[in-house]
Amino acid sequence: KLTALPDNATCQLDETGWGSELVIRPDTIVYLACLIADKLPDRDELRDCLFPATRDIDLTVAVNVNKHLNRLLTAFEEIVSYRIKHQKPYVLQPVWKTCGKLAKLQNNCLDVFVWSELAFTRLFVDKIKRHTGGDISRSIRTFIWVIKMLESYADTGKMDHRAVLSKYNFGKQTDKAFAVNGRDTNKYLLCPRLLSPCVTQSEIKNIIRNGAQKFLSPERRLDALLFYTADLFNGGAKQYADC
Repeated sequence: KLTALPDNATCQLDETGWGSELVIRPDTIVYLACLIADKLPDRDELRDCLFPATRDIDLTVAVNVNKHLNRLLTAFEEIVSYRIKHQKPYVLQPVWKTCGKLAKLQNNCLDVFVWSELAFTRLFVDKIKRHTGGDISRSIRTFIWVIKMLESYADTGKMDHRAVLSKYNFGKQTDKAFAVNGRDTNKYLLCPRLLSPCVTQSEIKNIIRNGAQKFLSPERRLDALLFYTADLFNGGAKQYADC
């Protein structure tokens, strides 16, 4: 999915602080668990690392999750750090850069960033490390999903991801795993290419060709409709005929 740069959380900052929001769906987390498991062909090694932190703990209970969260994080970080040199591309994030909040593209406006599967774990692990107890956040729930899927793989060689997502939902909807804003992504994306994306406006005509732009169908959102129907707010709104 194309992501706007900057997002609403960073548009008021200096350009070096700009970032893009990412909204992550549960399927993406299932793929993540599979990719991590693929790096761990020795299930005995995974059991030795993971089971001391997960055995005999009912992680469907929020109190238990909060109580053992640091222990679980330590085990997970050990698993990840041993394989840091063997990362693989995982999430492709294209960005389109505007002039702050204005609906106007910068001259250097398009680029793409690639998250490895292990780098991607930082997005929810970083948020978890700021957790001070209380309700289970979506980031923590995502982490528990990954832990339980890896535990299942270590135990049986398989992952029943549907059962994990259903059992460990902590009363939250499962349409979205978690989300991070531009402040969270900036520190990982910040580089010369974020400040000056490599594709310029003039190249767009070579990407979308033969009049294909006429077939674009922008997302139907009320806020966009209201923004572009200026007559509604100038005190003299026109009466429009029925469609």
